[in-house]
Amino acid sequence: MLQYEKQLLLDVVQEDNQLYVFGKGIPVEKVMINILKTYACDTNLVFVLSTSSSEEKYYVEHLQGEKILSITTEYSATERKELYAKGGVFFITARILVEAFILRLYRSKNKTGFIKAFSQSPASFLLGFSKLNRVMRSTFLGNVSLWPRFHAAIKETLTGSENASASDVIEIQLRLSEEMRDIQSNLLDLITWSVSELKRLVPALNDEDVAVETALTKGFEKIVAAYVDPVWNTINSKSKEILNDLKIFRLLLAHLTKSDCVTFYSTLCNYTSHDAVLRSSWVLTKSAENIILAARKRIFSSSISASESSGSKKSSSSAFKPEIHPKWLALGEILNEIAIKKEKLEEEVRKENEQVDTFGAKLKTLIFTEDVKTSFTLRDYLCHGSETTLAKLVRNSDNIKLDLPPDLLQKLNQINKDRRAAKRSRQGGQQNDDGSSDDDEADRTTEIQITLTQIERKYMDVEFLQTPVFIRPFRNLGDTEAFGISETLEKLKPDVLVLFDPNLELVRNIEVHRARVADVQNVKVYFLSFRNSVEEQIYLTSIQREKMAFERLIEEKGTMVIPEDREAKDELNQDLWRDPRKANETVSTSGQSKRNMEAELNTQHVILVDMREFRSELPSLIHKRGIDLEPITLDVGDYILTPELCVERKSISDLIGSLNSGRLYKQAEAMSRHYKKPVLLIEQEQTQSVKAGIRYRNELQQIMPKLQLLTMNFPKLKLVWSPGAHYTSELFHELKRGKEQPNPDQALSILKEATGTHLVSKYNPVPHSFLSKMPGIDSRNVYTLLNRCDSLLHLVKLTEEELSNILENAVTAKALYTGIHSKILLDSFEVPKQKANPCSKPGKSTVQGFRVGLRDKGRRQKK
Repeated sequence: MLQYEKQLLLDVVQEDNQLYVFGKGIPVEKVMINILKTYACDTNLVFVLSTSSSEEKYYVEHLQGEKILSITTEYSATERKELYAKGGVFFITARILVEAFILRLYRSKNKTGFIKAFSQSPASFLLGFSKLNRVMRSTFLGNVSLWPRFHAAIKETLTGSENASASDVIEIQLRLSEEMRDIQSNLLDLITWSVSELKRLVPALNDEDVAVETALTKGFEKIVAAYVDPVWNTINSKSKEILNDLKIFRLLLAHLTKSDCVTFYSTLCNYTSHDAVLRSSWVLTKSAENIILAARKRIFSSSISASESSGSKKSSSSAFKPEIHPKWLALGEILNEIAIKKEKLEEEVRKENEQVDTFGAKLKTLIFTEDVKTSFTLRDYLCHGSETTLAKLVRNSDNIKLDLPPDLLQKLNQINKDRRAAKRSRQGGQQNDDGSSDDDEADRTTEIQITLTQIERKYMDVEFLQTPVFIRPFRNLGDTEAFGISETLEKLKPDVLVLFDPNLELVRNIEVHRARVADVQNVKVYFLSFRNSVEEQIYLTSIQREKMAFERLIEEKGTMVIPEDREAKDELNQDLWRDPRKANETVSTSGQSKRNMEAELNTQHVILVDMREFRSELPSLIHKRGIDLEPITLDVGDYILTPELCVERKSISDLIGSLNSGRLYKQAEAMSRHYKKPVLLIEQEQTQSVKAGIRYRNELQQIMPKLQLLTMNFPKLKLVWSPGAHYTSELFHELKRGKEQPNPDQALSILKEATGTHLVSKYNPVPHSFLSKMPGIDSRNVYTLLNRCDSLLHLVKLTEEELSNILENAVTAKALYTGIHSKILLDSFEVPKQKANPCSKPGKSTVQGFRVGLRDKGRRQKK
């Protein structure tokens, strides 16, 4: 462990109830391993919350043999209770425990245990007023410890090593091509106009936080959401369209510097198609036209227009003159320099030892890219050259129609043939019948190694490579691997590192790795970036925002007043109080009002909550209002407020999916059958308004007719629109005033009317519809009758006892038998004569069977 890690470990173990905020990218996983190892014993019971599945897997694998276990929903309540009694460290999923809820329950019952919180996102504390104080208050923490990059211990550790000198870090600043500068300039013009227009349409936005510099970063949506979420429903469609356009502009700027000219143009075509014009108006601007022309010029020759490029084969072949990415050329020079260095080292070793040494061949080069797609493009470039790689991208693109030169096509076919042959040899002689390449199989991995046998020695850009090269993406790995950068550096131990795409988190991990291996290895780092580009501005902005965040945190920490009861060691902490009344609420002095208030306070309200709802914020807010929660598994509804009132809660995204799939119709049918007051609660997602609002804007217009049809079919169903969880909790409390408490046994006895996996096309629709409307028949037993009875005539001939045996319910059988055999008075109207069926024979009845083909089967048996 490094010196700062040892100091941090001692601080975490000795101090309780403290919040730790680290700089982005500073590795602390080794510290966490030692902390968990310290508490993994029989005498301790420690819960670890809010970790991803990959992080849980990482810690469990590195702490094998210790009392550490990941608890999921596969464990029953009894099994979890037995495991907790034995002690140890347990990773708890969000489905079982929710942070805000469990911390309040924990502190209300346990006054001696500790709470430790860790965060690696200091910039998130910039949003809102006094967010640090609010976070510490909600987590019952009495102190905060800040660990930025300029912390004395971290700075001394990373810059104090003798071998890790600054001369081993080389920053290569490249120049944008003329077309790339034109594209960047026009995209910045669009962003500048969009930000100014957004500020004009939404006055709630802050001028300091919402600027062109912050609009370039990926955290811009979170910044806007902090101001826009409370008033999201009042924002017009033009503002939401601008937010969506800004997301597109950031994506195009990112592809401009990290992707090749073919990939950028293909991405641009996706957002400038004919359908995109209907969704966004920026496509019709002059800047958009300049961007499209410059992007085409990077692929096609300037002497041939874009319209001619899709014409004859001869003109198209001569038009293909793609621009080589400047970083590709710089990467080739770096690898050539490494090869020359290898030869010099071998020559020195040969002179000293008078024998050939393989020291140079052991040099490892690791290239970090932003995503997997860039990694595979670089692999093709290093193996086959730039022209062949770009030709392959053109052939695989759906947006570029271009006839490639015959020599390039022949070379691409030969490459695919060689790959298939190599794949067959790896599989032990098995042939690939479909003739497809192995790119799809290679995409499953996140690490690419280029060996000597894969490299063509002579082509235009990179003449030779004589050392193994590894290409690794550092982002978009999902939950497949936690702490991937640190793990890769520790396993490969590369001698040369190339940062193809600049990233603050990646730079911090490399700094720590160089300090960790400074005594045994001298790692050389090449940093590639474009001068005076958006890529450089985004990197500098991320450093500036983190520095600003820590400066504000230091200032707030120095002026923050922490009360003595902040850690909730006694009952004086008001955050543990469960009182629905507001602080400014006036109390009536009338006798009747006092008696009603005393009766209300003496009544302990209970709400039955489905177990799956504890992943949301609503149960925690309901509990804070003084209402007890009874967690059970409900088949019908999500919240049971009274014996008559059942609530099904839907977010906007869930509402759209349920209406499109028909699941909401079945849920409404079940609630209407078993409860007198069914309620459909539609709750807005406060944390995803900016992201979800743009995506669901058009879909909401399409589902409104379905929602109207739902209310027409179920008149008892009430619709309630809620702006958020706080409003919903207050609404639930008002609905329960003076009402009877729900019965858990009664709610558990109501089972969902599942239709199973019955094939609808198996049954004739007319008798199926008629039978569904008979008394005593529902979606659970209708298929039992359809399978056990041949036709309506067969059903009529059954006795009440036979129906009871089929339905396994005497009450339902009696209702059905009475409905079939009861007499109907027809004195008030005449029965119309039935028209003869021309297709039926005289004297023959045409009784339709329940199941398709059943009538024909009976006729064949008679014959």
